[in-house]
Amino acid sequence: SGYAWSSNIGWISFKGANYGVELFGNDFQKYAWSSNIGWIRFDKDVLGTPPGGGVSGVRLNGSQVEGWARACSVFANVLQSDTPCSGSLKSDSERGGWDGWISMNGTSPSYGVTHDATSGKLSGFAWGADVVGWIDFCADAATGACVTIDSLSVKCTANGSENGGTVNINNPVTWEASVISGGVSPFDYTYCWGTGC
Repeated sequence: SGYAWSSNIGWISFKGANYGVELFGNDFQKYAWSSNIGWIRFDKDVLGTPPGGGVSGVRLNGSQVEGWARACSVFANVLQSDTPCSGSLKSDSERGGWDGWISMNGTSPSYGVTHDATSGKLSGFAWGADVVGWIDFCADAATGACVTIDSLSVKCTANGSENGGTVNINNPVTWEASVISGGVSPFDYTYCWGTGC
């Protein structure tokens, strides 16, 4: 939840009615929203290779936030349900030469975003090239204008057993996932594989 600030594009919202960036294990997932550049995708399924190589997506390494998010507005398929934030890039003239990458940490100059595991707050700066510029994840700590990320930890059980027990073919299995922190639970799923279902 909360907002990050860029002097180039304004506020970036990290949680809304139908969207929000979450932390699942050490991986960031889903989208943030900017009224100026649209959706920004944080998960590792962002297509393409970031500048200088490496893997796309944003993740935690201890308290350091690392990796690359990407603005979906650079893609021809901005947000289609079957291929979100992917596919071919728009023409160079349509995107002003910008590739949409936003770096969470770097060394020249030294910058980065950090995560406080106790509060969930992010602080520090990310870099989005000339279009986005510097993104401040805690624009005013005194007023609490910081981005806070919900952390989802999931425990799954099968047929009431935390270790899963024995699952037999032709018998229904009910799986329950309980969110330990962040989000709402439980989520129940029933699945049966075989002829006796």
